[in-house]
Amino acid sequence: GGWTAVFGGSPAAADAPGVAAWARARAALSAGDSAAAAREAGTLATLTPAWRTGPWAPLLALDGPRPVELAADAGTNRASVDPVPFAVAHHGWSARVDVAEQGWRYGITPIPATATPEQRAALWDAAAAVRAGTLAWAAGEEPWPAAAVTALDEAEKAAGLLRFAPPSVASVRSTLDGDAVLSFRPTANGVEALYIGEEKGKVVLLPASVYRDTESMLAALRLGQSAVASGDRLREVVLDPAMDVLLGVGRYIVVGPAPLGLLPVAAFPEQSDGVRFLASIRHVGYLPDLDALLPVTPPEVELTVTMLALVADPVEALAVRSVYPDATVLEGQAATVAAFKEKVGKARFLHLGGLPASADGGYLLADGALTLADIAASPIGADGVAVQGGSDTATLSGRVAALRRAGAREVFVEGWAGAPAVREAILLHYWEGVNRRYSASRSLSEARTLAIREVGDTAREPGSWAGYIVAGRP
Repeated sequence: GGWTAVFGGSPAAADAPGVAAWARARAALSAGDSAAAAREAGTLATLTPAWRTGPWAPLLALDGPRPVELAADAGTNRASVDPVPFAVAHHGWSARVDVAEQGWRYGITPIPATATPEQRAALWDAAAAVRAGTLAWAAGEEPWPAAAVTALDEAEKAAGLLRFAPPSVASVRSTLDGDAVLSFRPTANGVEALYIGEEKGKVVLLPASVYRDTESMLAALRLGQSAVASGDRLREVVLDPAMDVLLGVGRYIVVGPAPLGLLPVAAFPEQSDGVRFLASIRHVGYLPDLDALLPVTPPEVELTVTMLALVADPVEALAVRSVYPDATVLEGQAATVAAFKEKVGKARFLHLGGLPASADGGYLLADGALTLADIAASPIGADGVAVQGGSDTATLSGRVAALRRAGAREVFVEGWAGAPAVREAILLHYWEGVNRRYSASRSLSEARTLAIREVGDTAREPGSWAGYIVAGRP
């Protein structure tokens, strides 16, 4: 059928490279060789670029591997002696697709900022030609559009969209330094959790109830509640089955789509009594996919603006100016799209505060909407970025996705505001930590500790601080 179109070559050809790679992966799984299956899955993912989704999908409902067979592959793998290698390839490719589809929903194209207008136009034209050609082929009206597919390949390369294999077990572990990865992939009847430590790994099928418990816990925390019962259940279901991998690990990296990609691990009670929480003994970072684990050399940019802040709240402006007296603070009529675009590429630190949201989840400024696509296309080379996440998970995810596409490596996220005194203390002490060149994770941890010390009992409730997370390494 037409679903094979995205796997490279004509579906009519028995040796279409993507189809052949998937066939070899399935054969290796059946033989119990997860390592060989992982290598072939890596080949398949390389031949199946995740950006060919949304308006660039060659075929609509027929795009990608068929879900029934893919679910069967995952089940076969979980029963193998060492399921981790194939699961890493599977989670890596699945998360790539999730990130690409999320970008399209927010108007964020996968085209690199370095592409010229001519290259962008050529890429859109080539994608449209392949889409029309494959649809005509599926209807039996035209032969397979081999020339159009070749032209699309060339247009992608010219624009800087380069294919590369997903991370392997070895490449993921090479990035871990006392960390462990918790990757979540939705399935038809639950959630597949992949745990990767420096020496051990594990794959566990979690019950579908983790969705309900995660959403319930996040909702309770937003209301300022401790959510001890939900947190205790989630700790038992999500962390306890992998204690042989997680024992002694002080930093967790959570990967996956929302809501599990925002799993509030730091607010899990250490014990069921809820006296102490994991925030006191664990650092947690959140990444969109396994690719984000791999090191990237940032471009060299001259940063002449110490701090650029767009704010509507005097508390935020005061916190920023108290740490960075020479900050460029845009507020009121000075907070414009034009000013942001002029200065953002020169800013060493960036703070996007609680401004009104635009229709797509961006910001309404004095001269119009700063869209997520505008942010994603900005050359952000800042050493530290903070963002007010908005009123819901979708807005938060969209803003973080746009900032990461723009080049932000660590994003301090205010998912929701806690008690005013706690919020003021956390914002102030977070930027103090960043100014001392602490990592975002360490800055948040110390800000939380200082806020509890200064504010008292109000700050001890997880609802006051659990909304502050780091989209980046812990």
